[in-house]
Amino acid sequence: MKAAVIIKRDSPLALECAGRAAEVLLDCGITPLLDGRYASSGMLHGEFLPSEEMVASADIVVAVGGDGTILHAAKE
Repeated sequence: MKAAVIIKRDSPLALECAGRAAEVLLDCGITPLLDGRYASSGMLHGEFLPSEEMVASADIVVAVGGDGTILHAAKE
């Protein structure tokens, strides 16, 4: 199973929370799919893809942020 993790942009707290969420997903045997822009952050573990490929490749979506992030994830 794969989970697209959509992160609120320009939010260090969301990035930190997404890192924790990715660890939990990995522990559950779920591959986190992450936007390639975050590959160099060092805070995230999973598979990095271009944003347009993440959701198409995922079984579920996890939004880390606020209402706007959830709305963005729903559009994807």
